[in-house]
Amino acid sequence: MKNLFRSFLLISLLFSCCIQTFSQSREKKFYSNIKVYGNVMTTGLIRFADSTTMTTAPGSSFKIGQHYQGGSIVYIDSTGNHGLISDVDDLGQLYAYSSNSDTVTGATSIWDGFTNKNKIVDVSGATYACKHLNKSGHSDWYLPSIMELSMLFKNTPTAQMNTALYWSSTEFNHNTGLIIGFDNGVFQFSKTSKVATNNIRCVRRF
Repeated sequence: MKNLFRSFLLISLLFSCCIQTFSQSREKKFYSNIKVYGNVMTTGLIRFADSTTMTTAPGSSFKIGQHYQGGSIVYIDSTGNHGLISDVDDLGQLYAYSSNSDTVTGATSIWDGFTNKNKIVDVSGATYACKHLNKSGHSDWYLPSIMELSMLFKNTPTAQMNTALYWSSTEFNHNTGLIIGFDNGVFQFSKTSKVATNNIRCVRRF
């Protein structure tokens, strides 16, 4: 009986790993046209750009750090015509992840905060605040995924960031979400309770 149980447990773990790998592969393929040029190192499931990141995509008229459509460009895709814009300011107060602090939302994408936004049904909290931001004539802001947030930090001057913890829209489990801590040009990711209040920096696509 013990051997049967162990075999069942092993099969379950292998199946879970395969599903997770397939899910991550789909996310990466979906979001593959949004990238920061340069080498990428991997820490767990989180991809961070290293110090060789270029300031512009080949043949693009856009540049990283350029002020455009209400914010600062932090991503340029492989076409050179689209990318990601970050608000130049935090949203002025601290927010919990959501008003539903003990609920699985399914917002687990590490690549795509826009998809996460549509999975979090909320009446307050970090995702809600970004979703309802209307700034510089644009109302399509959202809370970045953990990868988008890491690229935001990488491509935003230190002087424009606060020493603080920042929420991503990426859920870890029913009561925790992923965050990034920023301190004088150095950042690292972690997880924390959804009821914890942290800074937020909204993004939008162009």
